[in-house]
Amino acid sequence: MRKKDRLATRRKFPKLKRWALNPLYAASAKADAMNQRFPVVGSRTLDGEVESLRAMEKRYHLLQGILQSTPGGILVVNSENEVLFANERFAEMWMIPQNIMASKDDALLLQYVFDQLSDPQDFLQRVQELYQSDEESFDALDFKDGRVFERCSRPMLQETGVRGRVWSFHEITERKQADDVVQSAEEKYRAIFYESVEGIFQSTPEGQLLTVNPALAHMWGYDSPEELI
Repeated sequence: MRKKDRLATRRKFPKLKRWALNPLYAASAKADAMNQRFPVVGSRTLDGEVESLRAMEKRYHLLQGILQSTPGGILVVNSENEVLFANERFAEMWMIPQNIMASKDDALLLQYVFDQLSDPQDFLQRVQELYQSDEESFDALDFKDGRVFERCSRPMLQETGVRGRVWSFHEITERKQADDVVQSAEEKYRAIFYESVEGIFQSTPEGQLLTVNPALAHMWGYDSPEELI
């Protein structure tokens, strides 16, 4: 190329070499040009969208932190049996491996936990019933190893109707064991009270009878404790 032609080319495209070597500069220059054409609407709209996305991300992480910090296990499943969310506590309580959790398939989760329960058929039937309804449910699950979970299920509602279900689980094994001890003691007391050959009664400080056993009623000439009281 002749020197005269090279000078003409440089004058015609003075920044070609800089743009070719630095594509980020080219993108920045293009953005600057767009801002110059739309100096107010474009920049303000973009800034607003960025701030909105940041706010949404902040709320998302906050919600994630709250759900992960809860003492109970939480599972959210949509109407297509896809797991939308499950906190770490849920996987720990049900002893589900990470690869099963990563599948996001509720059917696989059910298959894995099925054999852990004392009455798996009743469990599965109740799950299927709830997936077809919009009712709330609260019950207890007994495990073969002696554990007991409290289960609460609520429909996940949106404008178009039921979109899935939210399940929460709390282990109540110790509380259930304590309740069983109290219940057993009450049953023993009632057996002693009603089957004793000695007359036994309970009254107020003023002498009003509250309860009497059959033996005492018969001693006083009544056919039943109810007649005496």
